[in-house]
Amino acid sequence: MEILREARAFQCYSCGKCTAVCPVAAVDESLSPRRTVERGMAGADLYQEELVWSCVTCKACSYVCPEDVDFPGFVRSLREGMLEAGRPPDYTHGEIMQAIPRLLANRGLTPKRYDWVDRSKVSEDGKVALFLGCGPYLDTVFGYLGGGHIEIAKAAVDILNRLGIKPRILEAEACCGHDLLWTGETGTFEKLRARNQANLSSAGIEKIVFTCPECYATLKEKYKLPGIQLVHLSEVVSAAMGDGGTAALAFAPIAGRVTYQDPCRLGRHLGVVGPPRQVLDAIPDLKRAEMAHSGGLSRCCGISAWIQCNATAKRMQLERVREAREVADTLITNCPKCLVHFKCVLREEGKDVPLRVEDWTVLVARSLSGGDARDGG
Repeated sequence: MEILREARAFQCYSCGKCTAVCPVAAVDESLSPRRTVERGMAGADLYQEELVWSCVTCKACSYVCPEDVDFPGFVRSLREGMLEAGRPPDYTHGEIMQAIPRLLANRGLTPKRYDWVDRSKVSEDGKVALFLGCGPYLDTVFGYLGGGHIEIAKAAVDILNRLGIKPRILEAEACCGHDLLWTGETGTFEKLRARNQANLSSAGIEKIVFTCPECYATLKEKYKLPGIQLVHLSEVVSAAMGDGGTAALAFAPIAGRVTYQDPCRLGRHLGVVGPPRQVLDAIPDLKRAEMAHSGGLSRCCGISAWIQCNATAKRMQLERVREAREVADTLITNCPKCLVHFKCVLREEGKDVPLRVEDWTVLVARSLSGGDARDGG
């Protein structure tokens, strides 16, 4: 009952708005946030609920809830109990994406984070840090999908250089802990948080720039970093444009029809909806259209924290890429998981959908470097 109280579940009056927008319920009617809350208040054993692991914690339910019920937080608390009871989720990819942050938390390993970067483009002692997250590992695991995650990091450095910033990349940076937090491994998350908080605070950093929405949301909502400004790269570029920097940024034309996928953590969790679009709209010849579900009501890519890659998740992904194809030739996003999941479904179940997927940061850097002959469509 304490979990229900903390989530404000007793404020629920069964209006059903949460289930109406839930992307999981949209493809599997047996799963419903409202019914889960109702059963919990009636005394049911919530640790038996399938939705505990099927929920993608996208926060669409909370976004529309008139009583501000924190269903994602409720699910996260239930997951802690599920792990304690020895009932983990179905981990994907041999559990390697969980093993990496666990090793970083418990072994104190320091990954090599400079192998890919031109040292002349970064600072050894600057006040602005670029938080890389787990992107550098993803090309190793998902190279068969075309990779490109190291390119995101390189593109972010190039964009910041265009703005007159040489970012600092901290060798001691560890995984932010997002996925472990949301799958109930709170103790390991706390170790990662303590390590990162100590490293960032002692480095004299004044601003941290993120490309990964999940890293951004985790540090902004779960860390304590007094005196350090946290911003997403899209906010940095958009702010520069707002200060009259559009001409100085010199966007080159990229022709094509694109649509933008709002990452759950960036759009709903943090409310950063306008900046990524404003930057895309500044690129000449790039025609952007909105999907039927966008902004705060954007649909999740189908999988949270590298778990439960099942038929329900694939249906969510397939419906989303089809929705994107209705208005565009290329889907743009700035979430590493969205990139992986949409590329994966287009390679398999959705191979009949003629849609390309591209990262926002890479596209923007390409425009700033003069564009190229390859269009955005």
